[in-house]
Amino acid sequence: MNIFYGLLGIAASYLVLRYRKHVIGFTGQWSWAEKIFGPGHTDLALFLVAVFVFFFSVAVMTGFMDTFLDTSVGEMSQSKQPTGFGAR
Repeated sequence: MNIFYGLLGIAASYLVLRYRKHVIGFTGQWSWAEKIFGPGHTDLALFLVAVFVFFFSVAVMTGFMDTFLDTSVGEMSQSKQPTGFGAR
């Protein structure tokens, strides 16, 4: 299933990069991107989002995300320290 999600994300990011102007024509200008990157740079924000989705999809497909989450977040969830209200 990870391979399917990875290929789906890679295909989606490719299509967004290939038809970026059509996507911007459909969605319109992004005000937050115009404020951060300057006027007329919605396409730069869309490019960065597509590149992030591509690398995230490759990481999911190769199993790197599982390894990364197990070593970073997994250690916190397996701690023996009680936390929260009423912890002694």
